[in-house]
Amino acid sequence: MMDSLLGSSPVTEVIPQEAPPVDPDAPDLTEEPSPNEVEETEELAENEVPPADDDEEDEDLASIKDGKKYRVNSTKMKRLLEASKMVKAVQEHFEPTPEALLEHYGAATSYKNMTTDFRSADPTNITEFMNHWSGESPEGFAVLAQNLPAFLANKGMTGPLQNIERQVLGVAVQRAYNEVAQIAAIPEKDRSAAEKAQLYRAQALDYALNKTYKKDTEIQQMASRPRGPQIDQERQRFEQQQKNFHDSRWADFDQQYITGAKESALNGAIDAAFKPVEGKYSEKMLNSLKNSARRDVEDAISKRSEWKRNQDIEIQDIQREFRQALKTNSKTNLATRIEPLVGDYRIVINRLVPGIVKGLTGAATKAVVDESNANHDRLARGARQTAPSAGGTTAPRKVQGENYKQALDRVFG
Repeated sequence: MMDSLLGSSPVTEVIPQEAPPVDPDAPDLTEEPSPNEVEETEELAENEVPPADDDEEDEDLASIKDGKKYRVNSTKMKRLLEASKMVKAVQEHFEPTPEALLEHYGAATSYKNMTTDFRSADPTNITEFMNHWSGESPEGFAVLAQNLPAFLANKGMTGPLQNIERQVLGVAVQRAYNEVAQIAAIPEKDRSAAEKAQLYRAQALDYALNKTYKKDTEIQQMASRPRGPQIDQERQRFEQQQKNFHDSRWADFDQQYITGAKESALNGAIDAAFKPVEGKYSEKMLNSLKNSARRDVEDAISKRSEWKRNQDIEIQDIQREFRQALKTNSKTNLATRIEPLVGDYRIVINRLVPGIVKGLTGAATKAVVDESNANHDRLARGARQTAPSAGGTTAPRKVQGENYKQALDRVFG
């Protein structure tokens, strides 16, 4: 019956000459909607994605109390038992109020972030690390800086110690030249013995460090501009090539084992959630709903700022370990870190997806039902129109309209 009412044949009308014009978009309907049509709409509504067992709102105790017992489904009971064990374990250390848990979680995240910055050995990240601790305690940071050269010497870390020594000596040379800049501007024959000795000491210090020294004109120029760092261009090119190689290898690794694994987990969860309604919507509409679900999941995850921050921190540290293994040509087992990371992501999306899909399919079904009801009303109104000159009889016409799937595509495409 639906095919005959929503077919694709051209409009033909048989209306008496005296009859007023009838809206072509308000076709005639002389019968009630067929049982098949009603069943199809009801079947679509019944096939909304059901919520997951643990995706229900927490009930009030009075509503689930049955005599001396409480009615709780098996999944929720498992969660309650796990929560009880967790609370007992945490109570050994502090009272697990929501505020206390959030405070400890935030502190742990910040500590993990600082640790990741420090372990990265990246100059920008190390600067952030130093900014934090110098702000926490300027006095403590000053003591750290003063004791660092001796600490490096005791640990046998000669490379960093020599770099510090060169920096310190470079500053000393710059300062010495600044102090004799006015002397360098005096003609040599007019300089006193003390001035000549002071100028010589500055040049000797520079020579001891760099195996060269500045002449009078250069000393005067240095006084007006700070000394820039000496750059080893060959080493700089090598480090850039090494970085490009590591970036390429990391991108492939990440796409296969981390980002790619997360995308597969998300797509699998969404496909499973939409499984009950496959065939009830057009392919175009179903794809649109799945894309909406992906965006909603991303929005929900972005609101879990601390959880997302921990995920990002862990990925950064995995990347650091990956790059270090490449740099030193050594082996490392990243599976022990990647599997929990992706597993945690999978747990979160498996809890988010059912509720999101339920909301999307519920809205889609309601829109389809509303469209169908509106179409029935429009056809019924057309059926009630009469031709005045024909003694109040219905003006007969043939109906043109859309079939059901075309209507879905038009509404949700």
